[in-house]
Amino acid sequence: MRQLLLIATLAFAAEAAAVPSDSEIHRIIEERVQTIAGPEGGMGIVVGVLDEKGPRVVAYGDTGAAERRPLTGDSVFEIGSVTKVFTALLLVDMVRSRDLRLTDPVAKYLPKGTKLPERNGRSFTLLDLATHTSGLPFMPDNLPALESQDASYSKADLYRFIAAQTLQRDIGSEWDYSNLDYWLLQEAIATRGRADFEQLLQKRVIAPLGLQSTAITLPPQLEARVAIGHDAVMQPTAPLASRPCSFVFRADSRITSSASTHSRVRLYSTAPMSVVFAPGLAWPLKPASVP
Repeated sequence: MRQLLLIATLAFAAEAAAVPSDSEIHRIIEERVQTIAGPEGGMGIVVGVLDEKGPRVVAYGDTGAAERRPLTGDSVFEIGSVTKVFTALLLVDMVRSRDLRLTDPVAKYLPKGTKLPERNGRSFTLLDLATHTSGLPFMPDNLPALESQDASYSKADLYRFIAAQTLQRDIGSEWDYSNLDYWLLQEAIATRGRADFEQLLQKRVIAPLGLQSTAITLPPQLEARVAIGHDAVMQPTAPLASRPCSFVFRADSRITSSASTHSRVRLYSTAPMSVVFAPGLAWPLKPASVP
């Protein structure tokens, strides 16, 4: 059975174009599900909408599991790189509480002796990481394939890879999307917060916002509502958290949440909507001006 599960959250400001009606949204997603899945079904789309009328959810299809459970606003999905928005919120909260400054060098909050690339006498700051302007590559090229069960790759391996990089442009000069930026940011935040990154995220972002269906490590009540993920050719895939090298993605791709949750909170990126909803997980969060 061909299956695919998607989640989208649309946040519209007052000056934005008019939001399609719920019936029109339902028609669009029903048409897409039927076009892609065909008579076999086993596919669903959930859309969360937040506009001047308030939050609401439109869903069509099912999880594709044996029980054919319908998708709802409370179905829980891995949200991929939208996780980076939460990590950035945590960073901003710690800046507001004066726990750290955006201009702090990252090395200040990493283990003593950690070697990081420099260029023209300049080292990474927290702001460089948060805005994808460090110059580090998108991913480590020595990372085992996601499908691999090789558990030998370690944090030390990742630090060695980063230390060996030769930056091709000045730090802070150019935006280039990098998961490594957010992994280093996670390490710095956890060190400064004197706690596990997930604990800090839960305490300072998720809980204050009342996001009860949002977590990295899922409790049983959320585990029961998880929608099965699928790859580009519609084959079921294991959750990212189950992969041996998933520690690399905790701050950039590991959060699981629901459309009902996201339709209550405006999560903005500065990327055009056509880019944000492009296929894949690399939604670009481009740097904004910093006062």
